[in-house]
Amino acid sequence: MLTTAEAAAALNVSRRRINELIKLGTLKATRFGNAWQVDQESVKAYKNSPRKAGRKPKKSSISASK
Repeated sequence: MLTTAEAAAALNVSRRRINELIKLGTLKATRFGNAWQVDQESVKAYKNSPRKAGRKPKKSSISASK
């Protein structure tokens, strides 16, 4: 088990992003009091999973036909 800070360091992301991944169910974690303990295997699995870089493109609000 890892703390959110340790998981964030292992994945090179912020603690806020770790909390988002826990909320989404991407990372398995258990809450002890007000602290999360993140499953080390789920961190390894997330680190080794392929992901697209960057944000999704925004939908254009400009009409194509003028």
